[in-house]
Amino acid sequence: MISILKNLAWKELHEQSSAAIAATAVTLSIPLCYVFRDVNAAYFGVHTAFVGYPIFAGIFFGMRAAAGERASRTASFIAALPVSYRMLGTARLGASLVAAAVPVVVLLLLGTVLQPRVDDFTESRAMALAAIFGWSVFGTSCCVTIASVAGLGQATEVRAGAMGLAGVLIAVVLGWFVLTLVMTWLDQLGMWPSKALEWSAISALILSIAIIVLFLVSFPLNYYRALGPSAERTGRPWAITSWPTPIPAPIAALAWKGFREIGFLGLQVFVIAIVTSAVLGAVGMTRDAQTNLELLANALPPVLWAGGFALAILIGVGAVIGDLQGGVNTFWRSRPIPPQSWYWTKYLIGLATILIAIEIPFFIIPGSRALEEGGSVLWWPLVWNVTFSFALTATCLVRQPAQAGILAIGAVAILYAAIQAPFDGFTPGERGAPLAVLAPVFLIAFIASTFLGSWAAEHDMAIS
Repeated sequence: MISILKNLAWKELHEQSSAAIAATAVTLSIPLCYVFRDVNAAYFGVHTAFVGYPIFAGIFFGMRAAAGERASRTASFIAALPVSYRMLGTARLGASLVAAAVPVVVLLLLGTVLQPRVDDFTESRAMALAAIFGWSVFGTSCCVTIASVAGLGQATEVRAGAMGLAGVLIAVVLGWFVLTLVMTWLDQLGMWPSKALEWSAISALILSIAIIVLFLVSFPLNYYRALGPSAERTGRPWAITSWPTPIPAPIAALAWKGFREIGFLGLQVFVIAIVTSAVLGAVGMTRDAQTNLELLANALPPVLWAGGFALAILIGVGAVIGDLQGGVNTFWRSRPIPPQSWYWTKYLIGLATILIAIEIPFFIIPGSRALEEGGSVLWWPLVWNVTFSFALTATCLVRQPAQAGILAIGAVAILYAAIQAPFDGFTPGERGAPLAVLAPVFLIAFIASTFLGSWAAEHDMAIS
């Protein structure tokens, strides 16, 4: 039994090592871009990475924990081992948490090296390194655990990632609601604002600890859902009576298949955005509104902004990952299906899904004006499209969902940092590169990435 457990732990850590290395490289990319040019900007980049990393880590490492065995076709083998599913789930979640923490630890080491070299002004404006490291580790653990439990039972890692995103958003809304409730109650008691904020923070911390403990216990207890065949149904399957039937034409058949695989994911993320926005408005996160419609309009743009990045990654990966897996890739390439037709059908359906689910609502909501970059509401849709193209191309090349998503995020971040570097864009107080410079470079990157993916699909190129 001891040898089985050792081998199981080695297996889990070995499978997570590549994702941990990729996440570490991406997380360090922006600070390292500035370390030889401006130490203050590099130190600021370390703090930014600490803040932004937990949510993305939760989605990518959480979806691997929830659906990695099923996606790699090893679920039946793992389930046959002479070990309880609770032990298997504990090992899986433990390895995911360890892998997700590696980039945060490396960031701490880099921040420790840079801290003695920054000026007093930058250090006075930044949170203490040990404090922000602790919060980042805690946030990463919460997000990974919640996303892992939310994604259990999904057939693919992409669907697990979408459910993980929903779980993390719900947890954030719940935490904000409790924090607001406690602060309102303490204010009614006449407590000083600083003391009320302190007690509210303590309440939010206690609630977060309770949630993470609950989910840490829940994941192993329900891990059997990640090991059983996803095709098994106990009841009558739900179906839409007017759901389109296949059309006997090559391009139409590819389009129908792509729509069935991708369209529901876009609808799922859009519904998550609407529900989350309604809840945010209901709990008072948008106070400058008089009607329910204004509450929703004020809360929806930030949710769509974050959902745009998540959907771009999930659609970019999910559009092609199913057809690039082992025997499936060999099978369809043996059919009379031109690789270019396959690629462009997947690409256009994915792009249309992002346009309908995120970009059009973002265009028509008046509150989106507050999120404009450089005076143009077209900037963020361009960034989402670039992210989608990078994710799809990375998936064609590496053929691993989590690694492709992480690399896509890193590529967008590095591109943005490279453009901002000559304009001191990451130095606190500086405005950065103008939109007239950012937009053309991102547009060129969008076109180049698209045709690189087309070339990789046509020649069946893979680097993993």
